Amino acid sequence: MSIEKAAAAQLRAIAPHVPRPTHAQSLRMAELREELAIRAAQRLRCTSDDVICLVHVIVDLLISDYGGTHLYVPVEKTDPLAEQVRAEHAKGRSGKWIRSRFKISYDRLQSILA
Repeated sequence: MSIEKAAAAQLRAIAPHVPRPTHAQSLRMAELREELAIRAAQRLRCTSDDVICLVHVIVDLLISDYGGTHLYVPVEKTDPLAEQVRAEHAKGRSGKWIRSRFKISYDRLQSILA
């Protein structure tokens, strides 16, 4: 059984009421799975093939529980960009100046300063 079919079977067991995704949604989910597998492999110093099964299950659970909603993901306190942004904000720099200087969005600035 392929990884996708196994993950789909697990998702159906957990959330049988979830409708089938459209083609565009399937492409976005595949992109999310691939990006998360790459980042997890980098963090764990292994190949993405080693973590892809776990990533599929996690993404499917997130979609079934939070699909269609915006999730807040806190910024790591050790993020060098976040530290620089906080330092400039502490100096009294405006949000517009900070966003321009570091090329970040308003939402990203707000999440860093929250």
